[in-house]
Parts: sequence; C-alpha cells; structure tokens
Amino acid sequence: MATGPNQRGFTLLEVLIAATLIAIMMVLLFGSLRLGAGSWDSGEQRFDRTSQMLVVQSFLRKHLSAALPWPLGDAVRPGAQFIGNRRSFDYVGFLPSQIRTGLYRFRVFVDRRGDRKSLRVSVRSLGVPPRDEKIEDLEILPEVDDVRFAYLARATPEVKPVWVEEWVEDMIPALVSIRVELPGQDPWPALLIAPRIDPPS
Repeated sequence: MATGPNQRGFTLLEVLIAATLIAIMMVLLFGSLRLGAGSWDSGEQRFDRTSQMLVVQSFLRKHLSAALPWPLGDAVRPGAQFIGNRRSFDYVGFLPSQIRTGLYRFRVFVDRRGDRKSLRVSVRSLGVPPRDEKIEDLEILPEVDDVRFAYLARATPEVKPVWVEEWVEDMIPALVSIRVELPGQDPWPALLIAPRIDPPS
C-alpha cells in the first residue's frame, strides 16, 4: 500500500526502541508488584509476632500479678511464698472461679526435650499429696531459643535492691523480669511484672 507524502511507517530502530521501553516498564511494574507482596508478607509476619508477644505477655502478667503471699508447702523451704531461678518460678494463686475453686501452685518453666525448648506452666492443687495430684500442663510458647527469669527484692532503707537470678527469700519479690528469645526473631522487650504483695481481702 502506498503512503502519502506526510505518512510513513515505523522504522526498525523505532520499533526496537518502543519494545525496549515496554520491556523496561514491565520489569519495573513486576518489580513493584513483588516488592509490594514482600512488604505485605513482612508486615503480616510482624503483626503475627506482635500479636503472639502481646497474648503471651498478657497471660503471664494476668497470672503472675495475682500471685498470693501464701506458703508453697515446699519440702525444702516450707515457709517460702515464691521459689525462683533462671529457668523457672513457683507461686500460689487462684484459678478463674468458673474453672475451679481453691488454691493452686503454679510453675512457669522452660521445658527442654532434646534440642527443642518451650515455655510451659503447670498447675496443681495446693495441699494434695504429689502421688495423688493431677498436674495440668499448658504450653505457653511452643518453641523458644531462650527464656530468662530474674527477681527484684523490695527496697528498704538499709538495702538497695538488685536483680538476682536465684530467689532465696521466703517473701514474694517486688518484680519479676521475663526475657524471651524466639528462633529467627529479635529478643522481646523485657516483661516486668509486679506480683501481689498483700493478701486478698
């Protein structure tokens, strides 16, 4: 087909330039889509991690802040109201009234089975002989790299309190510090919980 004086077809060079520009635009477009999808996945993972942290911290804060200054009935330290070390701590408290009444001994501990570590809490009725008691075990965090507990005594005019990893006093500590590290994540901010000091009225 003949073309007029003001009409002409595209040269091969123009076609190649246009195709190159289209290819560049497609690469940028798909790169933006991948970046957006990656950002979405990253944001979703951060949300999941934050949600998990808040749930676990809420659980620990609710239960430990309700600890009672009540003797644990421990064979080694009968008068102890709280027993704690770097990997576990024991205290006395109530279960929710809709579940069961009475006093219970709680133990929050790092459970190690082979190469796998988890954070768990066990609950058993206070005053029931060990051979007769049924221990209920709840997994708080299914997989951890490390969990560390530390304890702070109440301040007195004579003694300045310091953090310790072995609680040997018979009374309940003023503060309990819980530090959690999960696989492939940054360490959680330290959780500080103040257990109950005075008996319930």
